[in-house]
Amino acid sequence: MRYKRWKAFVACAAIAVAIAAVPAVASANTAWVSNTTPAKAPFNSCTNPGFSSIQAAISSPNTSIHACKGTYEEQLTIERALSIVGEVGTTVKLPASPANSTTPCDTAIQPPYQPNQDAVSICTSGAVSITGLTIEALWPANTCYESMYGVFVAGGATL
Repeated sequence: MRYKRWKAFVACAAIAVAIAAVPAVASANTAWVSNTTPAKAPFNSCTNPGFSSIQAAISSPNTSIHACKGTYEEQLTIERALSIVGEVGTTVKLPASPANSTTPCDTAIQPPYQPNQDAVSICTSGAVSITGLTIEALWPANTCYESMYGVFVAGGATL
């Protein structure tokens, strides 16, 4: 009886080790982004990313984006359904000189209002998922501007 229990324990332990040893596999539709590592094939990890900016990955046909740890100084424009997952320590920081946002949702705002300047502008009728990112939308001191948004969601989008 003890031998059978021991055999069952060893078999269970071997299965547990085999499951733990299998690396997390992203789908073929995942774009990997790292701002600290040059892009090189096979473009499927933080060691071998396909993109050096989150916006470049957003502009690709991929629907899932994995942002590796780091600070990305850029404004994000999202005009389709997708998901972005950032590792712990991933920050999107507004550039020192932010540009006006140009999505149809942003430009639909008419004068007398100033153009939007968003850290993240989402304009789609689809669902967007953003997890694990810190959005740092700090405009220069003494800036008086009515249309500055950290994350702007419009067009029927859900976030």
